Amino acid sequence: MSAGSANERLHALWAEHAGSVRRQLLKFGVTPTDLDDVVQEVFLIAYDLGDELANLRNPEGWLHEVSRRVAAAYRRRA
Repeated sequence: MSAGSANERLHALWAEHAGSVRRQLLKFGVTPTDLDDVVQEVFLIAYDLGDELANLRNPEGWLHEVSRRVAAAYRRRA
C-alpha cells in the first residue's frame, strides 16, 4: 500500500470523524483551550497505524476508545 493511499484514508477518517472526536473529548473533560491539540493527538495515533488503518472494522468505535484513553492521559497530566 502506498503512503499516498494511507494518507488519503487518514484524511477521509479525519473528514468523517473529527467533529465527533471533538465532542467526545469535550465530554471526557478536555478543555476548549487544549481541544485542538488533543484532537490532533488522537489522529496522530491513527496516523501511526499506517496501512493498518484500512483494516479497522469499526473506525468510529476505535476512535471513541482512543479518544477516551487520550483524554484520560490528558486529565492525569493536567
